[in-house]
Amino acid sequence: MPISVKLIKGSSEEGEVLTQIRTALYEDGVINTEQVLEEGKHLLVITADGMPPLKYFYHLRVEMINYAEVFRATIGPAVGLLLTTLIGYKLFRSRRFKNWMTNRKRMKDV
Repeated sequence: MPISVKLIKGSSEEGEVLTQIRTALYEDGVINTEQVLEEGKHLLVITADGMPPLKYFYHLRVEMINYAEVFRATIGPAVGLLLTTLIGYKLFRSRRFKNWMTNRKRMKDV
């Protein structure tokens, strides 16, 4: 079955065509192509010329994420939360805090 591939910039078929691979019969069943895409939405249209003709649409969203920036933004609050948890744990386990709590309860009872 002859197959054609079209890569369109944008999310509809009216966008700019970036790559179009002609209709051909691929003996091994593999269509191999490489394309560098800009950030944004793209549409991949695969058309199989058969009876009945088949048309498949694949919506692609290309977005670059700066993981170093995301890591730097989250490391501060994460370290702060860990330190607060550690200090709280040490405080609740300390003998002074336990004695203070028992004395406070005794003062309320009086």
